[in-house]
Amino acid sequence: MRLRKKQFGFAIISAIFLVVVLAVLGVYMATMSGVQYATTTQTFTAPRVYYGAKAGLEWGIHRVIAAAQPCSSLFPAPFALTGVGFEGVSVSVTCNDTSYPGLFYLTVTATHGVYGSPDYSQRVLEATVANF
Repeated sequence: MRLRKKQFGFAIISAIFLVVVLAVLGVYMATMSGVQYATTTQTFTAPRVYYGAKAGLEWGIHRVIAAAQPCSSLFPAPFALTGVGFEGVSVSVTCNDTSYPGLFYLTVTATHGVYGSPDYSQRVLEATVANF
């Protein structure tokens, strides 16, 4: 009889160990699923945001060259891009006058999504524009 009691206690320890191992494996799989979702989302949003920033930079260069005034007043607020593929992309253009007349420094920031969320993406492009 003593032999059966020792075997019964060992079975419950094995069962608890198995449950813990399966729980850890489940948490790992859930984490990897979240990482895979974030990676896939970034794969689709990063190029859209990059090309949105590039479009904003080209637009900003055009406005600086066409204007005959200080560039700080040319870009009042961020704007949303329109067109296929640019849904949700917001562009902000800032321009700083330099100490040299006709030389300007543009910074364009394009974003998609809310900071901290898996679909958040941001690109910053900079350019120095000479209008002599």
